[in-house]
Amino acid sequence: MARSSLSAPRADARMLCRYRQRRVAIAVYLHEERPATSNRAIFVRHVAPYDEPIPSRSVKLAVLAGYRRCGWTRTRVHMLRHSMASRLPRAGASMKEIADILRHRSLDTSAIYAKVDLSNLAAVALP
Repeated sequence: MARSSLSAPRADARMLCRYRQRRVAIAVYLHEERPATSNRAIFVRHVAPYDEPIPSRSVKLAVLAGYRRCGWTRTRVHMLRHSMASRLPRAGASMKEIADILRHRSLDTSAIYAKVDLSNLAAVALP
């Protein structure tokens, strides 16, 4: 995988900005575009059968189709979740925020993403 040409702090700030943009986009969808429903799922069907969540299989197939368009051969959907969760600590997110995003009940479960970034640590280490 190619590394970004941006410096780590700048890349992390961009990623966090994109996260906020996605959060706003989902809020707009919920308030303005989502069909009226009593279902608590975020994404619900716009066609019959109405008032049902979009099946996880449909979401997985959409993600896999996106991978193919990018030319990626490794296509585990969980890669996206792990990648985002690994970048959030570098972008300044707290463990509580990460646990909330991942819907973990315990901070210990989210702690696996709080690994020491050796390259950034080396940059501030004393000689």
